[in-house]
Amino acid sequence: MQSFRCHLTPSLLPIKRRWAIDGLAGNMMAHKTAFSATNHRGILLPKLSGLDINYAKFVLEPIFRRTKKGRMDGNGENKYTSLPPFMITDVEFDVPVSVDGSFNLAAQKEITAIYTTIEQYKQEVPEKLNSLIAQKVKL
Repeated sequence: MQSFRCHLTPSLLPIKRRWAIDGLAGNMMAHKTAFSATNHRGILLPKLSGLDINYAKFVLEPIFRRTKKGRMDGNGENKYTSLPPFMITDVEFDVPVSVDGSFNLAAQKEITAIYTTIEQYKQEVPEKLNSLIAQKVKL
C-alpha cells in the first residue's frame, strides 16, 4: 500500500477534532455538538476530502503526545503539559493512498477498525482480569 505524507499547516488542518493544548496536552476528542475553541482546546477542521477523521485521530494523537512539552511525574503521567498550535504546524503523518494518488478511504477505515479493536481490548482485558482475580473458588 502506498502512502501520502500529510503535512499539517495552519491552512491545511485536515480533521474535525479538537486537541488539548494544555493539561493533558495532545489528547484528541471528537465533538458531535457545538464546541468553542479556547486557549486550552484547539480545533482541527477538515480541509481535505477523503481523509477519515477517526484514522487521523489514531495516527495524530501519539504524535501530538510525543510532541508535547511540560512536567511529567515519576510514573510518566502528566502533571502539566502543553501543545500550542505553533508546535503542530510542522507535524507530518502518513495517509494511505490509492493507485491514482487519492486518499484510500477504505484502507483508512480498515486501519481505524484495527486501532478501535486494540483500544477495546486495552479496556476489556484489565476488567476481565480484575473480575477473575476477584472470584472466590471453593474447593
